[in-house]
Amino acid sequence: MKASTIEWHLARDDQVRLAKFCDKRKLHSSKYGDNYTVDGKEYFQLLYVFDNDGFIRVELRAGDTRSYTVADHFQVVEYEVGN
Repeated sequence: MKASTIEWHLARDDQVRLAKFCDKRKLHSSKYGDNYTVDGKEYFQLLYVFDNDGFIRVELRAGDTRSYTVADHFQVVEYEVGN
């Protein structure tokens, strides 16, 4: 994968398409850290790693019963576009 592909998906500002892209193109994913609470709402983070050493770490709402692709909260926390 090219770094520009990751940059393009990040720039679109569309959480549904970004979530689908991460799920489809990931080399692997894992939960990052522990659940935490902000203003009475519980969150967790996922780390998606891609084949070019790039990654995207996202924050999601814990306990959301819907699929993450339509979740109320899918926020990019950190990323590296890779090589």
